[in-house]
Amino acid sequence: SYTWPLLVYMLLICIYPFTSSCAHTFS
Repeated sequence: SYTWPLLVYMLLICIYPFTSSCAHTFS
């Protein structure tokens, strides 16, 4: 089965909060 979209989606959900907090820290 083709699970790449799901894996990418899960990865983005996990990383997004960290990325946004870093953006607030550096900006």
